[in-house]
Amino acid sequence: INKIEGFSTGESEKVLKDTGELIHVEMKFYDYEVKLSHPSSDVALHFDSDYGKANWYSPKDLNDKPITQTAKITLQKFHFL
Repeated sequence: INKIEGFSTGESEKVLKDTGELIHVEMKFYDYEVKLSHPSSDVALHFDSDYGKANWYSPKDLNDKPITQTAKITLQKFHFL
């Protein structure tokens, strides 16, 4: 696992699960390069986040997916887009 130099930022509104309160969040996103010793199809994704699920995609499949501008910039750095 290699941390990529720098980070990107974002802002969003979020509803807290416990209270239903709407809050403004400011985020920092740190990128890492992870090289797997197995095909990604053999690796289950698990994470602790507000997102409901995660999926593996090949670079050719990314063009058909909705991607944030920040993610597009990162993926372009790695020549995935």
